Amino acid sequence: MIEQRQFHRVKLTERCTLAYLNTNYQGELENISLNGAVIGFDGNVPIPLGAICLLTVHLKGEASPLRLNAEVIHSSLTSLGMRFVPLDEYGQNCLVHLVESFTTEPDKLATELERIKWHIANYLRAS
Repeated sequence: MIEQRQFHRVKLTERCTLAYLNTNYQGELENISLNGAVIGFDGNVPIPLGAICLLTVHLKGEASPLRLNAEVIHSSLTSLGMRFVPLDEYGQNCLVHLVESFTTEPDKLATELERIKWHIANYLRAS
């Protein structure tokens, strides 16, 4: 199988809630990257591929949770793979800070952030 990930994953086990169509599913964040996350559940979660959900991560020691919009891109019996959909500036900054805090590969993260800045700069030049 060909590796499709563009960003390295950071192992992070935190309680989370996934909201979809007025239903909240309690789960546990298994890992997170600048692009998405994997969430584990005790049982099957009937959320279809392509669904947009609100992911709320309850971080230990933080007063308020991290809230991110995410699309379901992978589903198994007890986990969902999520891709973050466009975040506002505050959400982006929170996500970067979270990944920076837990990464074991800071050089790789710095390279990923530079790549993102390059893409944004090229997009803005083309606009």
